[in-house]
Amino acid sequence: MKKLGLIGGTGPESTLLYYRKFVYDANKRNGDTFFQNLTIESINVYDVLAMCSLKDYAGLTDYLAEAVRHLTAAGAEVAALTGNTPHIVFNELQACSAIPLVSIIDATCAEVKAHGLE
Repeated sequence: MKKLGLIGGTGPESTLLYYRKFVYDANKRNGDTFFQNLTIESINVYDVLAMCSLKDYAGLTDYLAEAVRHLTAAGAEVAALTGNTPHIVFNELQACSAIPLVSIIDATCAEVKAHGLE
């Protein structure tokens, strides 16, 4: 199983939810003696909000790209953002990332379609 990286801190509560969900779902799928190997890079939500307020999307992309580089250096093979707000630069971030990123927006849309909803 690939090592997962989470960019957290953009809402500590959401970071905890992601962590628990990934760990316990992997445990259910793989057996009682398995926990997902993952790394969390915690960033400052107030820095993210300030850059968004200033519409400094290039700065936000750079800030998040540094977090992705830290996750990659820690061995993460795929990463996800645990907050909605950073997704404003998701495409730009994915373009400069050495590892695949999971978009919660794309995942949510796929789940909605899978259930025949609009």
